[in-house]
Amino acid sequence: MTESGGPQDPGDHAAESNLIGEAIQLARRLQERANALQTPQEKRQQAEFDRMIQHPADKATLLQLTDQAFRSSASRRAADQLTHVLDVQGVPRFFSPLDRTLLRGFQSFGGYLPGVAVPLVKEKMHQETANVVLPAESELLAKHLEARRLEGVRMNVNFLGEALLGEREAERRLEGYLEALQNPAIEVVSVKISTVYSQISAIAREQTIAQLCDRLELLFRAAAKARFERADGTVVPKLLYLDMEEYRDLWITVEAFVRTLDRPGLEGAKAGIALQAYIPDSFAAQRRLSDWAMRRVATGGAPVLVRIVKGANMEMERVEASLHGRPSATFQNKRETDANYKRMLRYALDPARVRAVNIGVASHNVFELAYALVLSGSRGVREYVHFEMLEGMVNHQRRALFEETDDLLL
Repeated sequence: MTESGGPQDPGDHAAESNLIGEAIQLARRLQERANALQTPQEKRQQAEFDRMIQHPADKATLLQLTDQAFRSSASRRAADQLTHVLDVQGVPRFFSPLDRTLLRGFQSFGGYLPGVAVPLVKEKMHQETANVVLPAESELLAKHLEARRLEGVRMNVNFLGEALLGEREAERRLEGYLEALQNPAIEVVSVKISTVYSQISAIAREQTIAQLCDRLELLFRAAAKARFERADGTVVPKLLYLDMEEYRDLWITVEAFVRTLDRPGLEGAKAGIALQAYIPDSFAAQRRLSDWAMRRVATGGAPVLVRIVKGANMEMERVEASLHGRPSATFQNKRETDANYKRMLRYALDPARVRAVNIGVASHNVFELAYALVLSGSRGVREYVHFEMLEGMVNHQRRALFEETDDLLL
């Protein structure tokens, strides 16, 4: 089958087999190079992650620890909850021997000196997550962003904390995004629609989209006016990305994106949107966006950017579906998700489309990265493709990929 769903020509099948073979070879080289670049600390973290995968119960324990033990600012209460979880669930086996010893010591003595023990545990947590969760304080963040800029790695800033308690908080979030777009150290900002409007409703769909368009217009206009200077001296407009969350927000996000950018004065705005391959409807959304973007470019408008990612909310979608007694909106297994990801890539990298819809290939799977490199090269569209990875996630793979392509958004 072709990416559009029709029968595949035998010649196309042979060409695809050759592409897959090239991608496998490139993936092998990327992984070997990444292994060579891996630091001792990264090897230790990888070993912990591998052990956690082998013990699913430990993953549940870790979630309980982070979700229950540190909600309270009172050290005694936090110590009580942490000790309770460890007593019931046991010390997670994926921790290093030293960390397990420290946690057992906390079980025995943490409750006696909570004012001392709990801050030590929190500091340890901060150290362990420092390469993934960055500080938002202006001076510390700017220092990290400048270091990456000098490396030639582009950065996308995604502020944590999606849930809103009301419209006042939505207004504060909107102001925070506007301030970030004025920050000279920031080139790209990711925004979720749920962080700028607290009353999103599929029932009040048109009212929801209208409210979102008004707020997103402020952000798109601010991004279009602002400028960022890259390490090579190139000055570019800033980019506002719309991130995707739950399935229920998919079509609202797409419509808000399209309708906002159709407003007068935004024809040339630089804008991006993410699509999640583990949602079957994402391919239909991709086609909708492609048709619209090609008309936009044909009438003198600017191309847009679509990030293709597998998705990060699988467990939440399954829980939501279970609670409401309905089937999950996502694919049910990795094979289907992987197949849809490749279908979306093949559709996106068509020379007739990719000039209107530039592509961000977002993955930590070395074969997906290699396949996108080989496919975009074979179709002569590499200039319209960049790669995206998460800060702190398998940094050795990121460094290996950076040797193959310098167009990387972290």
